[in-house]
Amino acid sequence: PQQMAFWQEELQMLPHRAYTQGSLARPAGLSSVHPQPDDRRAEPRYLGIVRKVVPEEYALIQFKTWFSATDRLELVSRCGPNIKVKPPLFSSVGEPIEKATPNSLVRIAFSRGVEPGLVLRAGVDS
Repeated sequence: PQQMAFWQEELQMLPHRAYTQGSLARPAGLSSVHPQPDDRRAEPRYLGIVRKVVPEEYALIQFKTWFSATDRLELVSRCGPNIKVKPPLFSSVGEPIEKATPNSLVRIAFSRGVEPGLVLRAGVDS
């Protein structure tokens, strides 16, 4: 029961939108193209994915979007609590960084439970 509540909460944070009945036979209306206002809470931003882990040293993350070191970050765990990511962050060659661009590789400190394939997100409660 507790796990069900946890995963329902996580699923509510996934980006999703309403769909339309438009098709190639009949073009979709404007409501399917423009965002629709709703009362959903703010969604986290998905930033990247763990590509490599060097045990007891660091994890290497490939960023998919822009990032600032002031963002609150966490890795979405496959089981158990999510893993908070704390500064400092480093470039792939070990230099401290304040921001990253799409497709850049960033090192974070190693933490137990970090493994390749985990997703990094921002905008979550600390």
